[in-house]
Amino acid sequence: MSLRALKSEQILRDNKKPLANNQDLVVNNLANLQNLEVSRQAIEYAQLINQS
Repeated sequence: MSLRALKSEQILRDNKKPLANNQDLVVNNLANLQNLEVSRQAIEYAQLINQS
């Protein structure tokens, strides 16, 4: 597991109560993070295609 993943896990553990009170915010942020990851992957893929 990466250091980033471990830190994220620790943040989630340390903030369980506030997160439980803000479920909509958590869902929206998760969706945003997933969109960013898809965008990053698309950019990386486009760069690989452009290089070939």
